[in-house]
Amino acid sequence: MKIFLFEIKKILHAKAFTIFILLTVLFICGLYTRNVLQQDIIIATKVQQFSEHRGNVFQEIERNRQELETASDPEAENKLNAALNLYDEITELIQAVQDKKWEVELATEIKVYQSAIAYQDMNGDFRQSKADMLDTILLNEELLKEGLPKEDLNLSIQTSLFMKNVVSLLLNPFGFLVLLLILGTSITREFEEKNIQMVYVLPMSRPYYLMNKFISFFVLGVFWMSIMFLTSFLLPYLFTDNMENGFSYPLTTTEGNFLTSGNYLQEALFYSFVYMIFCVALITLTGFLVRNTIISYLLIIFLHIGNYIVLVNGFVYQVNPFTYGMIDLAVLNDKTQVFFGASLLLGVSIILILVAIYMSKRRGT
Repeated sequence: MKIFLFEIKKILHAKAFTIFILLTVLFICGLYTRNVLQQDIIIATKVQQFSEHRGNVFQEIERNRQELETASDPEAENKLNAALNLYDEITELIQAVQDKKWEVELATEIKVYQSAIAYQDMNGDFRQSKADMLDTILLNEELLKEGLPKEDLNLSIQTSLFMKNVVSLLLNPFGFLVLLLILGTSITREFEEKNIQMVYVLPMSRPYYLMNKFISFFVLGVFWMSIMFLTSFLLPYLFTDNMENGFSYPLTTTEGNFLTSGNYLQEALFYSFVYMIFCVALITLTGFLVRNTIISYLLIIFLHIGNYIVLVNGFVYQVNPFTYGMIDLAVLNDKTQVFFGASLLLGVSIILILVAIYMSKRRGT
């Protein structure tokens, strides 16, 4: 226990970890403040988006009318009638947005996109993809069923959705990378400054010392995540008029299924906990194996940034443990399963720690 507490104090004494915690809290507070200030802009953005659609449809109406003036064409008449109907529905939708009648807005948006899809089938010009419109229709139907208004996932100040936004921004390869670089210095500097020789003369085994490092890193990592989750929960919970069943908000997975925001946060918390074990095992092995701060940093940066590039390009594999470092992707991707992911991360972590212990014994000081 004394060694464990000593390791904790040593990292805190360096102040980098404390600064990292403070910056995390400040970032979340700044994000919440920005979202609060953006709430009125969300409505303006919606109005602008649908006004652009209405303007494009109006141009189509004028072109169709000009075509009918030169010659009678039943197909062109049907297209004109469809465009006129679509124009009226978009006008109704804009009015619902401005009046903040969210139920009318959701129902009318469904009608608009259904009409727009039919209009596109007539070779009409409506500048939004059919896939996006179908996804929006499904989401709106789910929201009406749950009795929830639509939220902007990037700007929402509802508790569960704001927490999801923080998870996607902080619990990713970059967030974990900064944490590991801060913690890993505790190992490599002991070798570089030759302090490890004094440690090894103490009456304790090297595996015991290494495991104390591992556990202290893990505790500090979990402490960082706890601060992050707690701050992102308390800000909207205390200062936002939350929806009654906000944790039932439907989130769309990669396969088009729905996952409630409450279940999302449960899985995100679980993945974060297990991935932290893997991260700490990785930095422990790297530190005791490389024993050089710069090389250790470069190796960790290469692994995290390299895997980030792979993942954002769509190469998502369950057997890649770094997949679960993008918590938002791991939860919403239907290809990843919680039990398999947790088993993989724990198994790899055990192997990394055993290798670190073996290498520590073999290499000596």
